Amino acid sequence: MKKIMKKSRKGFTLVELLIVIIILGALAATMMLNSGNAVANAKAGTVVTNMGNIKNAMWVYYQDNINAATVDTFIASSDKYLGDLKLDNSTYQGAAKYYAVAKAGETNYWYVTADLNPDDPDINAIKANLGNQAKTYQLLNDTAGTQYNGTNNTIYMRAK
Repeated sequence: MKKIMKKSRKGFTLVELLIVIIILGALAATMMLNSGNAVANAKAGTVVTNMGNIKNAMWVYYQDNINAATVDTFIASSDKYLGDLKLDNSTYQGAAKYYAVAKAGETNYWYVTADLNPDDPDINAIKANLGNQAKTYQLLNDTAGTQYNGTNNTIYMRAK
């Protein structure tokens, strides 16, 4: 009797390996495309969060000093209310530098401003992301109340 010998198969064929490599390459390319936006989204999120934190600190300050509260006195005592976040219109903290202003000729309207760093490699994506979030977070182009459109480097958020 003859034994029929089955050929044992060890390993993968070249075609199978190529298919796996192509699939892995497509997945890697997709992840690379999405990760570029993730950095800009994170920076935009940080800007909005910092502006919101400053806005909240302004409200707390106003409640603590209701009779003598002005934007200038808030700026002078902002370290007490903001901790590590600084109101400094000359130093960038990540993607932006932050400051507080009052509407010209008005003392009842306070605004938080964020000046985006024009040297940030993700500046256009950050502005576009902030433009998309403008309505949700009430981001403005100016103290006149125009909704932020994603083109300016300076963003306003009404605080009071």
